[in-house]
Amino acid sequence: MNVLLKAKSSSFSDAFAIPNDLGPFESSSAFSQAPRKSSGEKRIYKGFRLASSQSITLTDNLVRFSAPDQMLAAEYQQKAAQSKADRQHYVKRISALMQDALHDGYTVRPTSELGFWQFVRKEPMLRRGSLVLLDNGNLRLVWKDAHGSHVGLQFLGLQTLQFVIFKRRSGSAAVSRVVGRDNFDGLRKQIQAFDLRGLVYA
Repeated sequence: MNVLLKAKSSSFSDAFAIPNDLGPFESSSAFSQAPRKSSGEKRIYKGFRLASSQSITLTDNLVRFSAPDQMLAAEYQQKAAQSKADRQHYVKRISALMQDALHDGYTVRPTSELGFWQFVRKEPMLRRGSLVLLDNGNLRLVWKDAHGSHVGLQFLGLQTLQFVIFKRRSGSAAVSRVVGRDNFDGLRKQIQAFDLRGLVYA
């Protein structure tokens, strides 16, 4: 629910016109509740306290109240829609990779493809990466940025992957590199340690 309240002046400490039937406001000893002026169905208060279920955004002369639950729900729906679109993209990409592989005399390893889908389902807030097929039949998912940072994952099966991480140090041409094998949870810790969550996760 969004409710717009017009301020009498641009100062937040000045009076606001609040309808009598506006439920989420609660009394507080920290504010004076004595009405300064009556007009129809509205009363003017010197101050008020927001109920915990609402948030407040101030502009020059406008106060906007909105329910955080609604904002979070909208954000979740947007991310869920993007995740679904990414999965559909990966289905088409794997199909194309399989066709190319058959033409070249090899195929996608089923255990690698299974590991890839297990990872994607376990991490629904992933950014879309670049998916390629290696000569050994394993799928590899890669994220890169313009600064030279890089995360590459080769899916070996059984929730095990090989990772390659490059991270360019801030203000330096030096690049930190690490290569290893781990499970999904261990990989998440590696990404966190290199401060690359923003590259991999939305």
